[in-house]
Amino acid sequence: MPPNLISIFPHDFLHKLINFPKETLTNLFKLCQQSAQLFINKELYALDPLVCENACHIRAFTLWHMVHKYQKNNNWHQWEVLIQTIEELIEKINTLPPISEHTKQTIEDYLQENHLYTELDEAFLFDIKFVFLSHVLTLTKKQFPSTSFMLHEKTCLEALNTLGLVHNKIKSLVSSAQKELSAMSCHFIQKKSQLSSNTILNQLLVTRYDDHKRSYLPQYATAKVILLSALQDNTPVIIKLSRYVQHHYHDELILGFMPSFDKKEFCFTTQINAQFETAIICEGVIDYSKTAEAPSTLLNRLSRYSLMQILLANFAAHPQFSGNLRHTPCIYKEALQSTSDLKPHIAQEWEEFNQHAYFAKKEGCTLENPSLLFLNHVFCDSVINYQLHNLSIRIPEEMLLDENEL
Repeated sequence: MPPNLISIFPHDFLHKLINFPKETLTNLFKLCQQSAQLFINKELYALDPLVCENACHIRAFTLWHMVHKYQKNNNWHQWEVLIQTIEELIEKINTLPPISEHTKQTIEDYLQENHLYTELDEAFLFDIKFVFLSHVLTLTKKQFPSTSFMLHEKTCLEALNTLGLVHNKIKSLVSSAQKELSAMSCHFIQKKSQLSSNTILNQLLVTRYDDHKRSYLPQYATAKVILLSALQDNTPVIIKLSRYVQHHYHDELILGFMPSFDKKEFCFTTQINAQFETAIICEGVIDYSKTAEAPSTLLNRLSRYSLMQILLANFAAHPQFSGNLRHTPCIYKEALQSTSDLKPHIAQEWEEFNQHAYFAKKEGCTLENPSLLFLNHVFCDSVINYQLHNLSIRIPEEMLLDENEL
């Protein structure tokens, strides 16, 4: 069949028996409507899923590109049409006879037989599915108190009980959603890297799979693709910084950054151009051993380094994979063994990775030493939700974004 709306549901889930009431099917379509409306409204906090560790930056970057694409082309009408189309499918479901609990028909077969779908452009279908699965996995994300500066989040299936599915069906929906959303995210990054013609990073961006068949890319190489692309695409970056003194909360600073005119660095700004309604939010902490410095002093200290360097150092300091992949052998050694022409360039990438990892440990970008900036989450959100600090400070001109560049 041509690409169609049925494919928003994970493949494994579609192959389950449809031994549940048709009202449950209605609830699933309503959930898709809800996710589309959240996307239109740019309520992106509801599209910040828990899939697997160390991959939030990939989904944040993908979501930012999606929002920017529809905003740039002023093409939100597509999503409004989608919501109306789903409403018509729901009305059609209401006219159908009850589903037998003893049926041997799969969910996919039932949807096809009753023509409960609409054909879609493949690129648009990718976006719909990404948004839908992100919303499902955000609903099932539950945050717990943490004893460290790392987030403590777990998947909570009970959040989907209102759909009317039995526990095993919910479990299937969530686990298969994790597999497919992680694969889609990795595919987007690999495609972005290929478009930039960076042969070296392409060589390093090899998908690996954990015991649950979720897809992973190495953290540092992925971050490099994201940040280099963010510079070229003029992507705003907001640092949401919680400051602590000996693990006791002190205050929060919101710092805005935009790519410089030459697209080589992120520069501090007190204003993000209205044309950018969304930004990449890098959430992190600083922990002081004695007293907290003045905000202006902090920004002066950050400005002594390259923000690009600080961000990459964070991604070098984190485990490159998680779960049962945490102890994956060094990807640079593997890449060196699989190529001959690119060996000098891969060796250089390895050296840069080691330099950033050393910088993180020495300057304070690690969980053990978060004295400069330790990132613990990356997501995409609306700029309007963040009041940027307007700090009156003296910093090098090259680190300050000229208003003419906004």
